[in-house]
Amino acid sequence: MTRQQELRVALVARDMAQGGSWLIPKFQRQVRLKKPPLSYWTAAVSTTLIAPPVAKSQASEPGPLASEPGPITAPSSLPSSRASTFAARLPTACFGFLLALGIFFMGRMLFPNTLIGFIGALVACTTLCFIRHARLAETDIPMSAFIVLSLIFSYRLCQRRMLRDGLLAGLFAGLGFMTKGLAALAIPLAVPLLFTVWENLPLNGGKKEAPATQWQNPGTRLRGLFGSMLGVLVFVLVAAPWYLYIMQVQAGSEAVSSELNAALGQTKHPGNPAYYVYTLLVQLLPWGLLLPVAIWRLKRLAPSAGKRFLIVWAVFAFGLLSAIPSKQSHYTVLLIAPFSLILGTWLAAWWADRKRSHSLIRLIAVPAVIAIGCGLWMGFGQPRFGERERIPPFLNPNDPAFVTAPRIHAVGINSAIFEFYLQRVVDNVDDLNIAWQRAVAGDAVVYIGKDLLEDPGPVTRGFDGMKYHGRLYRK
Repeated sequence: MTRQQELRVALVARDMAQGGSWLIPKFQRQVRLKKPPLSYWTAAVSTTLIAPPVAKSQASEPGPLASEPGPITAPSSLPSSRASTFAARLPTACFGFLLALGIFFMGRMLFPNTLIGFIGALVACTTLCFIRHARLAETDIPMSAFIVLSLIFSYRLCQRRMLRDGLLAGLFAGLGFMTKGLAALAIPLAVPLLFTVWENLPLNGGKKEAPATQWQNPGTRLRGLFGSMLGVLVFVLVAAPWYLYIMQVQAGSEAVSSELNAALGQTKHPGNPAYYVYTLLVQLLPWGLLLPVAIWRLKRLAPSAGKRFLIVWAVFAFGLLSAIPSKQSHYTVLLIAPFSLILGTWLAAWWADRKRSHSLIRLIAVPAVIAIGCGLWMGFGQPRFGERERIPPFLNPNDPAFVTAPRIHAVGINSAIFEFYLQRVVDNVDDLNIAWQRAVAGDAVVYIGKDLLEDPGPVTRGFDGMKYHGRLYRK
């Protein structure tokens, strides 16, 4: 675990599990309110159950320079880095499974051919984007899962006008909003609204389709309106309390303002509007190779409310990501569900044609082999042969060199990596020589970086790779 996005979730969750505030998240002892806390909460629960950290009263707390000594902790009291990583990532894996189930049930609901939902879920689970992000402690997969669940009940509300559908749609939209923010509000709100508008437009050569008999009942329409209002109310009840709480502190209002400014154009990750045209094809590999054909063949699918809902969903989600200034590849997770179902409509139709089924098997054989190979490499190969995988054993928290050190001075890569694996506060220093001068007898100085620097003192142990070098010194 070396990605900054993962480390934020893991370290905030650890702080909560150590007895920190669950309402005011802190990342490396700094208040972090830019994102809602639901992902932090789930990771904190998992960490508490699987890899409970040392309580704050027993852990080293920073002084003015984050370098005051703390009590020495027995090696047996610290969970392994493997357990800590597993605990932080487990909730995302569970949400990935929930996302796959949501895609399956969405496909069954939108189309009479139940095979579409199954193939759509299978396609989603074997995309490069899903294989990568469903195993990382990040917020994109949980938010996407809640959006899909919200849209399932929003569509049911449009069709059945049941109050409980509106309640559940609002509940899951609120949970999605509490996972990452605005995207979980825009998609569940706009897609059903645009779908309803489309359903009431005079299409098909100016001839409006006759609505179903139950829709003509004023009582049914009124129940649908109440269901929508109930969904909005539930969303507000789920999403608003935490924001109202943090707005009472200055950091909360600044964080909300920062997120709004980022959504309106102030971003560190700019990109051109066509960014997701090619990024989507890459992130959906190996199935991205077939996506243009699947989109083109979608017009052959018989007109239905389910088809129109899927088109509105895919077009709006793609347009939303293209319109916002910030462009990042992991945002493509929001597009997995609708475009996997589009692929599912074409593959299911081809599979149903027995004369073409053998051709389909030959067609998907190569993408399937690629998907299996990518999954095996990312799940088993890369973690063992990737150069950054030397970092966890090097930063073993139960190593006596770290356990007996009153203070640890860290130099090089992101200081969050040191704190996650060493499970204690470190003194983050930019220069190795300065760290050695600052250290006193018994302190540990640890360096991980791309440059092979001159040793300021005797080396306790280390490693050398093609890209990264590691050194541990004891004063």
